[in-house]
This record gives sequence, structure tokens and C-alpha cells, in this order.
Amino acid sequence: MYEHQIRSYLAFQTSDGWLAGWLKRHNKTFRHVTKTGRDLPTNYSQVISDLLNKALQVLRKHDFNRKKIFNMDETVIYLDCPIRISAIYTGSSDGEKLPFFLLVPRTKEFENYDPPSNIRIIYKTVGIFNEDTICDYYATIMNVQHNCTLYLDSARCHLTKKGREKKDELGIELIYTLPRKTNILQSADACWFSKIKKAYCTKWTEWPRNSPKNYTVHGNTKSPGYVLAIQWLSEIWENFESHAKKNLFDSCGITSQNDLHRTLKDLVSKNLVLNVYIDNFEEEEAILGFNENENEPVLQPQIQASFQNNQADDHLRQLNTFEISVGSRISRLTMDKKSTPVD
Repeated sequence: MYEHQIRSYLAFQTSDGWLAGWLKRHNKTFRHVTKTGRDLPTNYSQVISDLLNKALQVLRKHDFNRKKIFNMDETVIYLDCPIRISAIYTGSSDGEKLPFFLLVPRTKEFENYDPPSNIRIIYKTVGIFNEDTICDYYATIMNVQHNCTLYLDSARCHLTKKGREKKDELGIELIYTLPRKTNILQSADACWFSKIKKAYCTKWTEWPRNSPKNYTVHGNTKSPGYVLAIQWLSEIWENFESHAKKNLFDSCGITSQNDLHRTLKDLVSKNLVLNVYIDNFEEEEAILGFNENENEPVLQPQIQASFQNNQADDHLRQLNTFEISVGSRISRLTMDKKSTPVD
């Protein structure tokens, strides 16, 4: 009897659709919130205040020209573990999507292959970013964006002397966001990657249903391959909403402080400890830019004031409001920091 049951278990087969339905019915997920590297630095309130002040200075420096303010970040896209490709996505605060930079771990280029126009591909033996690939990124993607400001994280490959020399050569100002908290202070982490990877997973799930399957010698399904995966990523980036990207710069405090997303607003106004949010899955989804029940950004597009040269009075009023808001919130952060120790 037991032998028959074991054989029936081994013969059980399922599809991606059945697995997705089972996960949804039982409220399960493949993800797990990690506790590693999640702690805030002891001076996080001062660091956030400094970043908001710096953002104000950048706006004034560029005369409120959103086309001069960019954000970039790296992510990894898996074809089939451990095979992966690494990408750098870059966008401006006015919604422009620059071609994304793709690092393919191959020694030889694809034969007779013309990549989509919104992708720049380089080939390296190792599919990780280092100072050389970051310099390649500056030279390939940011080479025509002179006298601009680029927000990025504090990864080691961004802090090298070679990289700083390259950005000085191109006239790029770099601003580094708070370590370990780019998911609330950097628009790429706040929403871009979650939406890109969800769309990528959808295409991956639909691919075996709509295309004939190929198998390895061991009977495993082959991955879609580099060319098809690159085409998917190109389509996803092409269809990414420009208005969502623009609003997320405001929500992360880079170009505005009037529409901060919920978590950052609480940190600034109430000096709350971020760990209470990280342990909450619903709040994490909001930080990532998605509703719990809908595949739409939480931060809905709003009508933003136009910063044109013929609206000097509006500029002055908004600038004064921004400065007063920053100053009052920084003062509140300092007072709360002195009176209420962070556990």
C-alpha cells in the first residue's frame, strides 16, 4: 500500500499555472524578508536630512531642469540558475528612459545579432559589475549627458578612483544615497525593478505555454536563451510608463518633498524606526510600488507644477515652501533624535 502511494506521489506532475494558483490560494510566496543588512545606521535621520538638502541644491543648480537629474542602479536577470545577465537601468526625473546597459557573461559576441535600439550590450567573462564595467557604462550611456547629476547607491564599484576620473571627464556629478536603504531613497529600487521583474516573470511563465519546449539530455526544460530574454527585457523597458518614473523621483525626495511616499514621509515627520515596516509584507509591497491586489503603482500620477522660465514667481513660492518644509522637518528630526533614542 505504501509503495503504491509513493509511486503516485512521484508520478504527480504540475504546470506553472497550477503552481501559481496554489500559491495564491494558500497565500504563499517564494520570497522571504531577510534580516541581514537591514539595520539603519545610528545617524540615519541626519543622513536623510543631508540628502534632502542636497536634492534642493541640485534643483537650484540645474534651474529646476528635470532633464539634468538621473538615477541609475544595477540588477540581475536570471535565465536559468546559475546563468544570469546583469543590467543597469537609467532614467531621468522628467521621465526619459535611457538605453539600458546589459552585461552578458560571454567571451564571444552573438553571431549575426542586432540588439534592440534601447539596449547597449557588452561581453565580459564574468557577469558582475566592477570599476571597468562602470567606466564602460559611463562612456556608453552617460557620454552625451554633460553637466548632469546622477543618483546612485554606494556600491564599491561606484566609489573607485578610476570611476571618479571617468565621471569627471564626462562632467557628471554623482550623489550617493544612504547605504542599505536605496529601496526608499532611490526610485530605481523603489519601483522600477519590482515592476520589470514581475513583467519578466510573466513572460517567462507564458513562454512554455505558447512555444514548443526543448529539453536537455537530463529531461529538464531548456531556458529561453539570451536572445529571447534580451528581447523580453527590451519590450518591458519600452513599455515602462514615463509618468510613473517621473513621479517616483518626487516620491523619493529627489525632485520634490511635497509628495514623499508613505515610508519616507513617516521617517521624516515622525522619526520612526524603519524595521517596523520591513517586517510588514504589505508595507514592503507599497515601498516596491505596488498595490496588494493590483499590478499598478501605489503612487498614482499627479499633476505637477511646471518649472518654466516664464514662471519665476511660482518658482520662488515653491522654493520657499520647499526650504521651509525641509528646515522644519530637519529641526524636528534633530529634536526627536536627541529626546528619543533609536533602539
